[in-house]
Amino acid sequence: MSTSPKHVDTSISVKVSTIENEIRDLCQKVVDGWDRVPLESLAVKEFDGGITNRLFRCSNTTVTESSDVDAHVLVRIYGNKTELIIDRKKELINMDLLYKSGFGPKLYATFNNGIIYGYFHGKSLTTEDLTGGKYVESIALYLAKWHLQRVPGSSESSLWSTIEHWLSLVPDTFPTPEKDKKFKELDFAKIKNELKVLSDELSKLNCPVVFSHNDLLGGNIVVDDATGDIHFIDYEYAANNYRPFDIANHFCEWSGFQLDFSKYPKKEEQMRFYRVYLKTFNGTEPTDDELHQLYVEVNKFTLASNFFWASWALLQGCFSDIDFDFVQYAVTRFNRYFDTKEQLFALK
Repeated sequence: MSTSPKHVDTSISVKVSTIENEIRDLCQKVVDGWDRVPLESLAVKEFDGGITNRLFRCSNTTVTESSDVDAHVLVRIYGNKTELIIDRKKELINMDLLYKSGFGPKLYATFNNGIIYGYFHGKSLTTEDLTGGKYVESIALYLAKWHLQRVPGSSESSLWSTIEHWLSLVPDTFPTPEKDKKFKELDFAKIKNELKVLSDELSKLNCPVVFSHNDLLGGNIVVDDATGDIHFIDYEYAANNYRPFDIANHFCEWSGFQLDFSKYPKKEEQMRFYRVYLKTFNGTEPTDDELHQLYVEVNKFTLASNFFWASWALLQGCFSDIDFDFVQYAVTRFNRYFDTKEQLFALK
């Protein structure tokens, strides 16, 4: 039975100069043992690299190694209008499930426009970490274990319904002339019709549906090099999805927010990943046929990854106050979809 986290009826604005003190005050209220230390003993650091929300770490500098009080928590402040994109209630259910199964951090509290949750020690991976190849096998191993989780509820993939919903919310005109000009580079009517073409093609693969993270960029993978521990963080988009989507999406993230598609892993690197993944998922050494089948499935599902995040970026371009060119990001990923569609549809 899930238990609801503590809720604090307050909001934090990212635009005010007092944001760090507001974060300190909120954390002091909800983290066990922190109410006994002065506010100035709580250190606040913002993490960059995310383009959905703002993320801060709040650290209790009085905590020693022998203490049973947590030294760090994370404070995520939701991006503007992201409730149109993300089911926040479902996210909290996912966090509860993942914490109880040993995959996720503790959720301390919610507030009106964010959450406070546990901190995994280690470093978030960069694009350079991903493309360097050092973590290929460890990510494959952990993802296979993640995919073996069984979650309650529907076993259907939410991929196509999610994209369709996002596209239905995209306005005819964007809020600034610059954004609108870029949006008009797209044939939006063609894009909406193309979704069925893509779903029909990928449904022929009959891929298994698993509980997927759906957002495995480097920043959402935390590694402790001293212990070898690895964790996935940020479960806003976690849901049942086709297995190759999660892998394909991770490989697409090797290109970074700059979308340098030349960084997408070569076949040899992919095979290193597939071999560890399938051995862990199935419990036996994969055959050559199984490796090739997963290769075909994953590379075809890069089309779905491009479609998914391009649709997402159009909505973010309408509402987000984060300094990022979302509309250009959408245009580039839709172009990548159409540029690679014929080649990937033909993959056997």
